[in-house]
Amino acid sequence: MILKVIFWNIWLENQISGPEKTEQLLTELQKIIKIHNPDVLGLNEVLKHFSHEIPLINMWLHSRGYIYNYFSHGSPISKDWDIGSTICSKYPLTETQEIELGNNNTAKKRGHGDHQVKAIATKIKLPNSKQIGFIVAHPINLKPSTIIDHFKHTKNLSDFVLNSDYNQNTIIGGDFNEPLYFPKSFKSRTDRHFHHKTGSKSNPTWRHNSWRVTPLRANLDRLFWSKNGRLQLEHFEIIESHVSDHRPLFATFTIDK
Repeated sequence: MILKVIFWNIWLENQISGPEKTEQLLTELQKIIKIHNPDVLGLNEVLKHFSHEIPLINMWLHSRGYIYNYFSHGSPISKDWDIGSTICSKYPLTETQEIELGNNNTAKKRGHGDHQVKAIATKIKLPNSKQIGFIVAHPINLKPSTIIDHFKHTKNLSDFVLNSDYNQNTIIGGDFNEPLYFPKSFKSRTDRHFHHKTGSKSNPTWRHNSWRVTPLRANLDRLFWSKNGRLQLEHFEIIESHVSDHRPLFATFTIDK
């Protein structure tokens, strides 16, 4: 069977800068869904207002047929907003769990107390009754003050993946907040077990402030899939979009019986 997935950091600015920015984000999501018809979306920088039980994005995607979804609380970013990651799927999610990657010292320095950065791991039950693993990750941003925390996050994530049944038949993605050849990165720790895709110099996944032309660009977003198992990558692309400072990663997999 065919499975289509999207990973995208939708950018917190789209959700706190007023209704017009949020509407632009939802319009872009609608366009992407219409063109690419993903079965599963893994999203970073999803915001949840403290007055709501679930994020607006989750509710909106639920109304578009992604009825199985899970939001992982990351930390507060203000007195009104909580930030985290989410999975929204057309297919049932089972065995969903949160992987604690390490401290969020950035939030602590802003006066929000102690919080853990978390990844989401789940199993997706496919129509053919098979299951695949699916992980959405967003290790802490890479700055001189957070470099040790970042190393801990990628190590804890790789330890979990390599020492669990997620080391096969698993798709992993998200904003990994690191250059391609960064030492001790998640990629370098898992190269023996996972294939990898990201953007290129001419077609990067991140551009400063979503500017079309900027010298500040990088490939921070990653797609990984198991070398061991039933997954076969058929198509990969960076979707052209300027709504977020990150661009969506789109991939199509075939899954052997």
